[in-house]
Amino acid sequence: MTAPWAAAWGARWGAPGAAAALALLAAVFLGAWLAPRWQAQAAAARQAQPAMPAMPATPPPRPAAPVQLPPAGDAAERVADLLRLASRHGVDVERTQQQLDRGGPLPRLQLGLTAQGRYVELRTFVAAALQADPGLALDRLRWRRATAASDELEADLQWSLWQAPGPSAVAR
Repeated sequence: MTAPWAAAWGARWGAPGAAAALALLAAVFLGAWLAPRWQAQAAAARQAQPAMPAMPATPPPRPAAPVQLPPAGDAAERVADLLRLASRHGVDVERTQQQLDRGGPLPRLQLGLTAQGRYVELRTFVAAALQADPGLALDRLRWRRATAASDELEADLQWSLWQAPGPSAVAR
């Protein structure tokens, strides 16, 4: 014979209620048995990790001298250096566009290049160009692949060649 409360409970909740009760009991048992082990493992992992170095209270000092921009008269030579660098890295420059912008606080030559090359060649060219010229900035880079099977990319690069104020050798 079953207890009257068990019969009422079984009739009301049925098999799903019994399964839920068993799952709850199993969770309580496993949690009580596994939680101390998990806590011990977490404590051991925290002790094994090296301590994080403290952040300095003051920011690191700035460089003593600002970056010196090339004079405005060197723009044509800088463009030629950039094109030679592209050639050395296996990037074929198909087209260039130049426009001198004197509207801001510093004159800049906006240079647009349309080039072709493999991804690695284009990436190393851009990195080498930015490292070689302190007044060079990459404003935009877009590339596309003609077909999915092709390893050649067509790239549109928009550069800014920042210049120190002064006379310019670039035609107006």
